[in-house]
Amino acid sequence: PQTRAMMFALNTPRGDPSKLLSLKQDLANFLLIRGPFAWLGHAWKGCSKDYPFPNEFHLDYGEPIDAICAETGVNSGIFTREWSNVKVEMNCNTWTPTMTWKK
Repeated sequence: PQTRAMMFALNTPRGDPSKLLSLKQDLANFLLIRGPFAWLGHAWKGCSKDYPFPNEFHLDYGEPIDAICAETGVNSGIFTREWSNVKVEMNCNTWTPTMTWKK
């Protein structure tokens, strides 16, 4: 498991944080790999920029149940991690995230 603080920057066009290019993928990947100390958001682009706070950031994903993500099978390219409120999956073959809510 990750033991150091991590900053995961959202995918945006260079210099324009107002356009989130792959929010669902970014969020799923963040939840798959984050450790106990992590930040998801925007890198510094300047004071005069719009930094959106998507609705997905207001959701309660809970606490991680699994210490790290795991591949579903040998060379499957599909990674999963259980959280108390959601199961997160990323299919790296199709770049498709899936979040299955438990509540």
